[in-house]
Amino acid sequence: MFQRHVSEQSETLLSATAPGDFHVHPNVPLTFAERNSFFEDRVCVGLLAACVDWYQAPPGRIAKNHRVTDSGGVERVARLSPVRITGAW
Repeated sequence: MFQRHVSEQSETLLSATAPGDFHVHPNVPLTFAERNSFFEDRVCVGLLAACVDWYQAPPGRIAKNHRVTDSGGVERVARLSPVRITGAW
C-alpha cells in the first residue's frame, strides 16, 4: 500500500472524486479480525516471510525463487517479478 499523510485525505468518501483522492474510515474490530485471519493462513504467513526476506538489506543478490507453503501444507516455489514499482511508501 502506498501511504500518504492523513491530512491529505478527502473530507468524506463522496468528496474523493479525482484520481489519487482517498478517505480513511477506520473499523478497529474488522481490522483485528482481518489481521487474525491473515496470520492463521499458512499461505499468507509464507508470503509475509518472503517479503521480510525481500526487504532486508541483503549481503548479495536476492534469490529469484522462494519457498512458500500453501493452505494444504504443500511447499511450492514463488518466483519474484523483476518489475520495479515507483512511488511513495
